[in-house]
Amino acid sequence: MAETEKKTTTTKRKTTTTKKTDDKISALEKQNQELQEQLKALMEAMKNQQATNTKGGDVDLNKKYKCYNLTHSILTVSSGRVGNIVQKEKVFNKYGDYKMLKLAEIEDIYNAMPRVIDGGWLYIDNAEVYEYLGVNMSSIYSKKQMDTIVELKTDEDVEIIASLDDELRRQTINLIADRMVNKESYDYNKLMLLNQKLGIDILKIKEDKEKILKGE
Repeated sequence: MAETEKKTTTTKRKTTTTKKTDDKISALEKQNQELQEQLKALMEAMKNQQATNTKGGDVDLNKKYKCYNLTHSILTVSSGRVGNIVQKEKVFNKYGDYKMLKLAEIEDIYNAMPRVIDGGWLYIDNAEVYEYLGVNMSSIYSKKQMDTIVELKTDEDVEIIASLDDELRRQTINLIADRMVNKESYDYNKLMLLNQKLGIDILKIKEDKEKILKGE
């Protein structure tokens, strides 16, 4: 009988110990969940604070800026996808098209498609926006500059073309070749300098285009 009572007491102690352990685990899990929620709230607050941490002081995310398509094709930008659904899509139908976009929209586009802005495909007509986004502007060129480089009148035009994003450079070279096919006049020395800088033969590109037009 005494042995039975001893076993019962031991069992009760084990049950009590297990319950205390479970309670501690539950308390720790609850504390961990609370810490996670606090961390999430802190990160959200830090994200919101970014809008006021620039040199210009407070930033108006609703302010609109003129944004140009500097590719020689249709340019489609968005703030990303949720599943198969494209978010906030913007379409620029041709070179030089522009839209007035809110800073918040530009930031979303940059987060989803950084090359579009880093590569100068979408040109924002405001240097402070680039500073806000943290974009290096060393290879960013304005619409005015991009309008004139295809004429290839100066050595600077050649230098700019050489420093363009790969896709923009390819499109610009093709446009120059198309203009030559259409009898636009170019300085031969500038064409040779471009060949030397880029390791291409733009005269051959032009001749190949002419052959295609003739059906050869």
